[in-house]
Amino acid sequence: LACCREREGRANRARYLASFARRRQNPSPSTQRVDTMAIRASGSFRRYHIPGLRLRSDDEAIYEKLRQNRFKSIEDQPVSEPSVGWVAAQSFASSDFRPDTVFFGPVIRLRLRIDVKKLPANAVKLRVHEALRETGAKKVAKAAKDKIREEIEKELLGRTVPGTKLVDAYWRPMEQVALLATTSQQVHELFSALFKRTFGATPEPATPFAVADKLVGKEIGVDRLKRLNPFLIAESDAE
Repeated sequence: LACCREREGRANRARYLASFARRRQNPSPSTQRVDTMAIRASGSFRRYHIPGLRLRSDDEAIYEKLRQNRFKSIEDQPVSEPSVGWVAAQSFASSDFRPDTVFFGPVIRLRLRIDVKKLPANAVKLRVHEALRETGAKKVAKAAKDKIREEIEKELLGRTVPGTKLVDAYWRPMEQVALLATTSQQVHELFSALFKRTFGATPEPATPFAVADKLVGKEIGVDRLKRLNPFLIAESDAE
């Protein structure tokens, strides 16, 4: 029974994502074109409320803002901070932002790319130890040790291949709703910061409380909402 419910839950999520992506405006026959948008059939996501933004596909400013905040490679750079930026939907590195690659009917397709370089835990420690031994000194000042460590980290980071993560987002400006295809807190923070820098608005997480507040907060009051407790919808007979 539990297995059946799990499959049913995945199917419901898939139907929700498909419905979110495929509801489209009705174009005239003269301008209608065949198009598809690839999304995962199942998976977890975060939902956001984004009020106050009404974007149109013929607004060139949208594409210019995406280009200004596009992903920038750190492949040859000795940095440990992540590089975060937009790439065109269904691509790894393209910055070809235009109506055909950004808009899918009423849906704006966004893809977040995150690259970060990480050094093996003992790689720096080993090389610092060897460098200190080569000095021949019995004692090395802390400032000198720190400088040696920084130089070794810089040299290793310059030769390290970054790890890459791609995260898709689907935004319906007319409904003020967006989906981010992950539940990661770190990615949520990076996405929120990049979205605000790009569009000037901070995505508001659509938590159950936030959604309830939006729907019935004025009617029953926020204090009453805060006193509500979760309840069990169904019990499993499986032991």
